[in-house]
Amino acid sequence: MDLNNPLPLPDAVAPWSSAIRVGRYAAHAAMAPHHHDEPSLSIVVDGRYEEHIRGRSSTHGPGSLLFYPAFETHSQEFCRAGTLQILITPTPTALEFLGQRLSLPQAPYSQSTAFADLGL
Repeated sequence: MDLNNPLPLPDAVAPWSSAIRVGRYAAHAAMAPHHHDEPSLSIVVDGRYEEHIRGRSSTHGPGSLLFYPAFETHSQEFCRAGTLQILITPTPTALEFLGQRLSLPQAPYSQSTAFADLGL
């Protein structure tokens, strides 16, 4: 399996995600400011990293769930052990569901052992 390509999605997941992929980031690596053309969700499975988005910096580890609005500029600095993430492209149905519960334009994030379990 090529970890850089989206995984095939079971029918139960398809209404919520149009793509899922695994992101592996090397120790002490950094990503310069960039954006994505589509909104995305990230679940941190292993490692830690510092996220810079919307003028704030925050550190995230296993169990962190982050939302990235489309075209939102952000950058990351990865820890000494690197980072493993599950990256999800939500469908319009998922975005509508989440948007009724969260302020998605604010690029929210959360931490939970349930997210860690989901990532695993």
